[in-house]
Amino acid sequence: MSSNRFSGLSLRARARGTQAAIVAIALVGALAVQAAPAPAAGSCTSPPAVYPIDAVHKGLTATGSTVIDGQTITSFDVTVLGVQPNGIGPGVDFILGQITGPQSFLDVTGGIVAGMSGSPIYVSGELLGAASYGFYAADQTIIGITPGQPIVDEFAYPSAPTGTDRPGAAALQRERLSTLGAPVHLSRSLRSTAAHAAGVPADTFPSTAQPVPVSVGVSGLGGKGMAKLQNRLSKAKVTAVLFSGGTASAPTSVGGSPLAPGSSFGAALSYGDLSIYAVGTTTAVCGDEVMAFGHPFFFTGGTTLGMNGADVVATVKDPSSSYGGFKIANLTGLRGIVDQDRVAGVRGLDGRIPALVPVTANITNTDIPKTRNGETDVLQDLEVGNFYIDFPIIAAYSIANEEIAAFDRYGDGSANLSWTVSGVGPDGQQFQLIRDDKFFSPYDITFESIFELIGELDALQYSQFGEVQFTGVSVTGTLTQDHDYYSVDKVLSSSSLQRGFDSRKRLQVRPGGTVHLRVVLGVGDTDETRTVNMSFKVPDGLVGGASLDVRGGFPPFCGGFFFFRPADSRSACKATTFEELVANLAGGEHMYDLVAEIRGQGGVTAGPKPGGEAPARGGRNRIDVTVTKSQDQTVQGRRGLQLIVVPGRHR
Repeated sequence: MSSNRFSGLSLRARARGTQAAIVAIALVGALAVQAAPAPAAGSCTSPPAVYPIDAVHKGLTATGSTVIDGQTITSFDVTVLGVQPNGIGPGVDFILGQITGPQSFLDVTGGIVAGMSGSPIYVSGELLGAASYGFYAADQTIIGITPGQPIVDEFAYPSAPTGTDRPGAAALQRERLSTLGAPVHLSRSLRSTAAHAAGVPADTFPSTAQPVPVSVGVSGLGGKGMAKLQNRLSKAKVTAVLFSGGTASAPTSVGGSPLAPGSSFGAALSYGDLSIYAVGTTTAVCGDEVMAFGHPFFFTGGTTLGMNGADVVATVKDPSSSYGGFKIANLTGLRGIVDQDRVAGVRGLDGRIPALVPVTANITNTDIPKTRNGETDVLQDLEVGNFYIDFPIIAAYSIANEEIAAFDRYGDGSANLSWTVSGVGPDGQQFQLIRDDKFFSPYDITFESIFELIGELDALQYSQFGEVQFTGVSVTGTLTQDHDYYSVDKVLSSSSLQRGFDSRKRLQVRPGGTVHLRVVLGVGDTDETRTVNMSFKVPDGLVGGASLDVRGGFPPFCGGFFFFRPADSRSACKATTFEELVANLAGGEHMYDLVAEIRGQGGVTAGPKPGGEAPARGGRNRIDVTVTKSQDQTVQGRRGLQLIVVPGRHR
């Protein structure tokens, strides 16, 4: 094997995610609901012959196909151990089998490995099914097979509506977590059969078969980034083995060798500097339709992913048999799109070119100096069924990827970024969100500087106003290891009732009077300070008392996914139109803002009660007043005091 095929590759982080059980009947039924009959998506007129499930029996011998090196399809031998009716789900039986050879195949793989999902298995030229399940911490030659008929049935599925064709889909998507597939709970007799084949006591063999992890290639991300992405996949209930893969160029045309049963199959979420793709095996081909994986990827039903071939660089064996081996592969030419993600596998349509969204970055490290210009192209109508792995995540991670390349290190530092998000809103009108901010992190500036962008993309994609189609994200800025920030160290205050600046816990004020502040800011990690003067008028209707906070700005934030934000930072999301939402996000506070904020209540007096009774005191109105002064660095921390409102007019 030539050494250049390992270029840019490193050992992956091993998947250790657990599987979540699903209510198969409800979920499969929900995914199968169609508003109206629709024609089949592709040109399949003569589906592959399927070996009848009622003829499957213990001792039946079969032959499987997969790729363990390059693009050469290799055969392996399988012996059926038994069948469990409805084992995978209602109407989908589970076939238990064992890979028995040849020895040269087992020497390389040890059995089933991540990336073999979908490997077709034949009996006398008819499709028995696809190798798709395995067992943790057990003999890796014992496998589970998805029967052929449910796989072939998917050829007849119509094109699944995605993107703007599915009104309200984004709001529903936010509430739905994907599930890779339910583990198969073996019957007592089938477990005993599996244990006997593995040569171990029955009570030591796992009682459940798990979908074989998908082998996921990721280009560009270092160890920390890979760990974060692995964590996100685990949260999305996708069991995956991550490896550092090669960059896949954004496709502009369909090319490469046609996919054939047993060939490697790549399902891409993005191309370019941050290429993310899952590698499995092609199960069956009919006309321009392709089936692969043998189990779900994100289990979304309709989906939109890129469909590519793949070149296997290496098959890594797991001598311990604890978690199984895996394939390392690079994508080859685009073949089309993936449009279905179902119980029996994913379906691709040959000849289609997916629409892509360019995410570009121009980042300069002012310390070295070094500039990184990069691009990642994300599937425009990306549908993976959850908000752990979606367009906002991939787009923002791609920016962090470019930042790491420019920064040439992990760690503390400061960032000054500007970005433009373009797209088409729910009303069909084009929009642009133009925004900038400054960031400081004592831990990892390349990661913490993307939080705000994730939040804004998330707010746009999952707004209550309907589907958004992004057309571009562009980020420019600088990074430095310097600690460029201010801290709110001290607040001196004065009013007409308490003249002279002093550090006070309480300040007496009159309604309509003026509060003067002298804010002392610490400069980074130094002993230096700078002073900022601020003033504001006390609202006329303010009664009793109020809190006064002096703090750094909080950018608009619509969710609680990444880190805490006060309720007021979510006010941007209370827009009544999509245009207002975009304006609120663009015009919200920045982290480089110094903000003085009053929170209090104003009295409301009700009119006379019927019968001439004395007026009764009514409810209270909330009063919020903010004064903002932008600074040249991010502002952190807060200081507060109480305002004591003294009745009477200000003079």
